[in-house]
Amino acid sequence: MIGPMLEVRCACDATGRRLAATGSMLLVLSVRSKDCEGIMIAIKGAGGGRVLVVTTSVTLGVDPVEVWPLLTNSRMDRAPRCPVFAVGTPRPVACALPDGVGGVGAQRECRATQGVVRQRITRWEPAEVLEFRMEQTDLAFARWVAGIDERFQLAPADGRTRLTRTTTVAMQGAFPALTAVAMSVGLKAVHRHVFGSWRRQCQNLSPMAGQPGSLANFRTA
Repeated sequence: MIGPMLEVRCACDATGRRLAATGSMLLVLSVRSKDCEGIMIAIKGAGGGRVLVVTTSVTLGVDPVEVWPLLTNSRMDRAPRCPVFAVGTPRPVACALPDGVGGVGAQRECRATQGVVRQRITRWEPAEVLEFRMEQTDLAFARWVAGIDERFQLAPADGRTRLTRTTTVAMQGAFPALTAVAMSVGLKAVHRHVFGSWRRQCQNLSPMAGQPGSLANFRTA
């Protein structure tokens, strides 16, 4: 169990009804802990395929221009405490542009303790939107994943930045829905670990550092 409660339920709202009408399925994981409430992880698909979508948002105490470099050139500032990393979830340690230059078509790397995810940038709008797609990885999860698309969106918020990360994973192999449930837990831990590191780094840059409430808690939609 992650945190004091892990609740799994089928969505019965308008979105769920629309997916049902198109022959799709939506499963929602709701996780509550002292750090994060209302985590919503969607698993949807039709037939044998499943798509996992994990979205996480955080408010950082500096403007988007200062946050933007972290998305392509940063190191995690400490080891995570989340237990899922102790049982095999790849722990990210850095992200980088191998060629030193960004832009559509450029390479990006996510470096973990167990290996590397090599990505290709598909959208590059400095201080606004970054999107990229996995091209190759030597991490163990590759056998269960047909593709991974990532999106970071930055929105100004009174001198701060609302940063939203969306990871979309196309599952493959046997029992894709069950694999997606397990993978969603690991992805959520990765999101929180990376955002936690960036939050602390931004706090060191922010003139509001040390003021109560200068950085908001994580929220997932």
